[in-house]
Amino acid sequence: MNVPQNQIRVTILVDRFRISGIIQLYPGARVTDVVNASDTQFVTVSDAEIFNIADGNLLQKTETLVLNKNEIRFFYPE
Repeated sequence: MNVPQNQIRVTILVDRFRISGIIQLYPGARVTDVVNASDTQFVTVSDAEIFNIADGNLLQKTETLVLNKNEIRFFYPE
């Protein structure tokens, strides 16, 4: 999938789930800037797929997922 330059595909780990999707970047921003931004407590993930960490099974697909940043344990660009 071709993702525009102001968006980036990421994998995010939370408690018992792995989330794969796209986050929007501000012009000139890095992935860490989105998570560390103090102006909001949430990260919006589009085209999100939610997997069970224990067995890797796909649990849900959704166009938009709003994730509380306090729940993020680990994330990385794909």
